[in-house]
Amino acid sequence: IGVNVTQTGFSHRWIALTLVATNLGAADGCHLYVFEKNDLINNAVTPTTVTRFGKVANNPVSPMVPNLNTAQDDLYFLESRFGDGGIFYSLGEVTDKGGPVLGAVSSRNIATPYLHLPSTFPFHPQSGTSDKISASKSEIQSLIFDGTSLWSAQTVYGLSPTRSAIQWHHWNPVNLADFDAGVLEDLTGANMYDYPSLSVTPLGDVLIGFTRFSGTTFPSAGYAFRAANDPAGTLQKPEIYKGGLAPYHPLGAGANPWGYFSTTALDPSDGHSLWTLQNYAEAPVFNGDTFDDAWG
Repeated sequence: IGVNVTQTGFSHRWIALTLVATNLGAADGCHLYVFEKNDLINNAVTPTTVTRFGKVANNPVSPMVPNLNTAQDDLYFLESRFGDGGIFYSLGEVTDKGGPVLGAVSSRNIATPYLHLPSTFPFHPQSGTSDKISASKSEIQSLIFDGTSLWSAQTVYGLSPTRSAIQWHHWNPVNLADFDAGVLEDLTGANMYDYPSLSVTPLGDVLIGFTRFSGTTFPSAGYAFRAANDPAGTLQKPEIYKGGLAPYHPLGAGANPWGYFSTTALDPSDGHSLWTLQNYAEAPVFNGDTFDDAWG
């Protein structure tokens, strides 16, 4: 038994862990584990206090993260899967009925011109080398609960030209209708955006953090901002706050993986500032390629 992709989320009462399991090298779907938050805080977790729901989906599932402290016990989680020219979204929740109970909330299929995987592996170009960097898959990579609604971000892949882009949604959790949605992309294919995370303020301002890749630059940390009063479906011009310093292809990493650290959060000290932590390519250390993280 192995573990591939893990995500964590929480509500007022629960902490959720999802993981994509493999069994003898074959995919075994996404498994869900739920903990009482107070048990974890008080170091009182035992095998009998962990609820194991087992396989809940074939694809990775993203549990919600509240942008601020919330009194809501119910914990949402969102799955996306591609097929037949669309993306099927399925929203579930863990509710309290004398203990955590798993249930379905709503689902929706949305037509899309995008793909869920890049056309080649590795995919992302970089300056100074023909070695490319691995791209992410199109599972939900960030799911934020703002007290009444949900926000999500995921990578998608376009054709003509081939490119990666970041698709974001503002969801009504009752029926998965869109309050708003959009895509961050460069239609020329010169710049590619991947490994997103997002957060939102109580006023509705949104920050999406990402890595930018291109054939003329090194992997760089960036963000795109959306003010609450910006036109529907739009983001402001993406900004690079930490440019890459060198090509990245560490010794022995044939697949050239990337993106292990991407998070965006609301500052709890003031409830209005947004911060993002993203990867960028650092200068080589001891003749070996490396990456680092930068706050913005």
